[in-house]
Amino acid sequence: MIISAVWAIPAVFVIAIATMSLLNLSVKITPPAGRLQAIDGLRGFLALSVFVHHATIWQDFLHSGQWRVPNSILFAHLGQSSVSLFFMITACLFFTRILDARERPIDWGRLYVSRIMRILPLFILVTITATIIVALVKYLDLDAANPAWIERTARPLLVTAGVAWTLHYEWLFYFILPLLALMRGVIPSAAALLLALLALAIENWSRINTVLLLNFSAGMASAVLIRNQTLRILLVSSAASAFAIACIGLAFTLCPTPFSASAIGLLWLAFTIIAAGNSFFGVLTLPICRQLGEITFGIYLLHGPLLFILLRLVVGLPMAASLTPAEHWLLIMTITPILIGIALLSFIWIERPCMQAAPQMHAWLSARMLRFRSILKKSY
Repeated sequence: MIISAVWAIPAVFVIAIATMSLLNLSVKITPPAGRLQAIDGLRGFLALSVFVHHATIWQDFLHSGQWRVPNSILFAHLGQSSVSLFFMITACLFFTRILDARERPIDWGRLYVSRIMRILPLFILVTITATIIVALVKYLDLDAANPAWIERTARPLLVTAGVAWTLHYEWLFYFILPLLALMRGVIPSAAALLLALLALAIENWSRINTVLLLNFSAGMASAVLIRNQTLRILLVSSAASAFAIACIGLAFTLCPTPFSASAIGLLWLAFTIIAAGNSFFGVLTLPICRQLGEITFGIYLLHGPLLFILLRLVVGLPMAASLTPAEHWLLIMTITPILIGIALLSFIWIERPCMQAAPQMHAWLSARMLRFRSILKKSY
């Protein structure tokens, strides 16, 4: 496999932030108040890391024909450890709601409607796009002289970079939330234990990987720890920032398998520090980083089709395979502004309107449910 250039990682980050800064001059995005700002800033960097990870996989695929995890530990962690942190973010935020439920009861209908309106519209668009692209490759005789390339690349997996698998875990956690809420009167660690036991049971009849669910337990543990004000004060210090960065560095260099217990443990330590409000010397709470975090879902879902269209349909596989590593990464950097642009547009045109419509959708569904119940009562 071709060893990817490390310099591409900060280059992509800088280009993405610069692009977001320019676009923000005309299209202002204001992250909602009252959220954990450091986590908002973290999201954007995680999504960009997944983008770099899949660009590395493409670089190898062009030569080997195999879609596989990079043999570079660093570039493997960029994708898989970022997913681990995404899972921890989800668990921390939603378990915090459960811990706060005594003061602010959870409206479960509204919660699930908001999740559907947040995730489903853009996911459907990407799925339709992938289907159309696969049809074009298969039935319009693109690269007819290279049938092997058509067979290997005319698959939705390559079009989307296979990112949809993470949504299975996200929804599994959402469905477990009511069970965890039933235990909110018990010590919080018991809820994490329940999740671990459910994970063991589920793995017996599904393809769910228990190790990955440890990330959710870790995020729940973080939600409990950061409620301690004394601990929060300690975790927002500069020393804690240096310790968290060291933990990430150790995970990315010493743990061969990103989804190992040791890697998850190191990432959990770093994540807990961030969740407590540590901004990594002010970087994560910069307005531009939080604004980049707002379009994270678009970056995450749309980078796969963009890479496929660029390398498969625009440049062409033979030409893309002939590029040097430096040329490959220069090409990736040239499409980074495009990725940020389309992610921003998807947020403005699709994600934000759907999220704003969630309360009305919930009210409409609630009214229909009440009407249905009244009809049932009359029938009996």
